[in-house]
Amino acid sequence: MNKPGNDGNSVAVLLAIIAFGFLFANLLIPYRDTLWGIKQNLISWSVGNRYQGWLGLYHYYLNHQNITAAKNIDKKIAPEDSIALKTLYYPEYIAKEINILQFKKNKTITDWIKLAQLQVKINLFSQAKNSLQQASLVDPINDDVQRLSLLLK
Repeated sequence: MNKPGNDGNSVAVLLAIIAFGFLFANLLIPYRDTLWGIKQNLISWSVGNRYQGWLGLYHYYLNHQNITAAKNIDKKIAPEDSIALKTLYYPEYIAKEINILQFKKNKTITDWIKLAQLQVKINLFSQAKNSLQQASLVDPINDDVQRLSLLLK
């Protein structure tokens, strides 16, 4: 007499489901971007992994200039982490940094390069070119200045 669940068919069906799940998860999803990987951390059991996921998502949105989405996540991030990333990506913070550097007297080559990089972040390309021209006056053979100048052309 056969008992339910003891036949070979149920084992075969179970193996087929597992194989299909593995195939779907690894082969049939053709494109896995960074955002997909970041969002995987959000569903982790570990609180630390979930926090890393929120932090990664916050950084991703800031890096891709999606400030609105980043502001929605801001409350899930520790204030010190949020401030550190804001100073790198928020236009208001970048504008403050630019202002400080523009009025600094006796700028070094590093100051001019940083100023140009900040100006590019908020799409001030012509001002960035001017900053790089000033940097080339300070140090005409600096590799960083030449490389950044080529990127802006």
